[in-house]
Amino acid sequence: MQIHPDSKFNQNRDRREQGLQNLLDRLVIKIQQDELVRQTTNQLRESLQVDRVVLYYFYGQWEGQ
Repeated sequence: MQIHPDSKFNQNRDRREQGLQNLLDRLVIKIQQDELVRQTTNQLRESLQVDRVVLYYFYGQWEGQ
């Protein structure tokens, strides 16, 4: 049995692989953002000589977390 490059199986596999790669790319970005926030809050705490620092994110529609 020969598998052709244009077969439905290969197309589905390629789509799954691309979806997985997109997910991994987003996770890497998220991890980098989390690390940046951690470093920034630590620097702020040390500079201000306080125990806690609170960061609040605002999104496009003024929704925050």
